[in-house]
Amino acid sequence: MKQYVKRLVFITACLLLTLMGYNYIVDDYGFFRGDYSTPKLGAPEHYVKMKFLLQNPKKYNAFCFGPSRVGSIDLTRIHNGNTYYNMTYAAGLPYEWLNDMKQLIAGGVEIRQILLGVDNVSYWGDPKVNEKNFLRRPYKEYDWEQYVWLLLQKPSIVSTKTRGTMFDIYGTGRPFHYITEKEIEKDPQKYADNLRYVSTRGSGNRMDEAMHEIQEIKDLADENGIDLIVFINPMSRVNYLEIDLDEFNEFKRRLAEITGYYDFSGLNEIAVDNHNYYDTAHYRPNVGDKIVDRIFGMEESFPRGFGVWVTKDNIEEHICDLENELNSY
Repeated sequence: MKQYVKRLVFITACLLLTLMGYNYIVDDYGFFRGDYSTPKLGAPEHYVKMKFLLQNPKKYNAFCFGPSRVGSIDLTRIHNGNTYYNMTYAAGLPYEWLNDMKQLIAGGVEIRQILLGVDNVSYWGDPKVNEKNFLRRPYKEYDWEQYVWLLLQKPSIVSTKTRGTMFDIYGTGRPFHYITEKEIEKDPQKYADNLRYVSTRGSGNRMDEAMHEIQEIKDLADENGIDLIVFINPMSRVNYLEIDLDEFNEFKRRLAEITGYYDFSGLNEIAVDNHNYYDTAHYRPNVGDKIVDRIFGMEESFPRGFGVWVTKDNIEEHICDLENELNSY
């Protein structure tokens, strides 16, 4: 019996070492060698971006925080003297952005401006859930658990040649979906007609916590002379209609009490055109360009209802307009 147990332990150890060796050498997620020069199936963006920025505190002075949706915003189009970095990462939440800002400031990063892209995920997403996901964990110095998790991951059978994304970690911070863009180019209408469904509904509700965290972000920005620009991400028609709009409007009302913001959500012409999306949850770079144009005044005209400036003085009128838009759809 003892001999059997010893053999079992030996075989298990050999298998684990083989798995760990494979994951380290192949490095599907670019974590161990930091090489993002080739497409990846995914990346622990939150972790590697914070590590990179803290190691290079003088390289950037303006940042766009938000979930994966804001990855399509090209900040290089902004020419105002700031050097921008896109801090997009999957399911990013106010709690995490607040902690990131604190870490960056403590690490000697001079922050002049923050763009904050929020949406319904901001108030139902749970940072504790992200903490348990190896691709969403925040950066911690000497985080041995992150290394172990990635070493023990089951190897993916999906090819980066068909599903890979280029992560510009050391440049703009953006992910580039070249493979998907080529697929769209082949037959744009077919892609739009068969747009992949990705739900953004959630079962949790951290409304109170999220509003407190956003208030803290606002206070931290004010204390450090940081220009804070808040906007609500565009949403596809499918995602917009499937969420609890009363809850979403409550979020908008409470957000307006904290700060003014640009609202890009609603059933505007951007939302109802599937050509503007990679899937029902993620808008494409052409939409990101329109966001930049609206916020930074690069175009005088923009789609009706897209990027409405909202404050506590006009929030009720704005919500009334959105409800009328919904009723007439």
